[in-house]
Amino acid sequence: MNALRGFLLLLAAGAALLAPTAAQARSAPIATFENIAISAAEGRKLTLDQVKRAIVQAAATRQWAPSVQNANTVRATYTKGKHSAVVDVAFTETSYSIHYVDSTNLGYADQGGKAVIHPAYNKAVTALRQGIEAALRTIN
Repeated sequence: MNALRGFLLLLAAGAALLAPTAAQARSAPIATFENIAISAAEGRKLTLDQVKRAIVQAAATRQWAPSVQNANTVRATYTKGKHSAVVDVAFTETSYSIHYVDSTNLGYADQGGKAVIHPAYNKAVTALRQGIEAALRTIN
């Protein structure tokens, strides 16, 4: 019985040492998308308004709530349960960038000068980017 008790204590101590590692596993470097070139169907050049409409449409399609901030920025908010993320999509006729603005319950932190967040944020923002790419390609 003492051997079992000793084994259980050792196991509990090992689990306590691994707990911070488990928490870190729920964090990943924050995905950043900077100056992504816009490629329209058939190599056409798009207007600023067409780019803005494609971003708004893509955000809404991917369950982000878009709101136009100014002529070159759309703010998009993603909410799922108690979790939310806010990004700004800055754009020109030739490129766009997706910038992190804020989040709730996604574990955003600065770890030694590097921003980390729950991987769910990266998944959602990557889906937003894919939606924008698809919407831009379908503009006539």
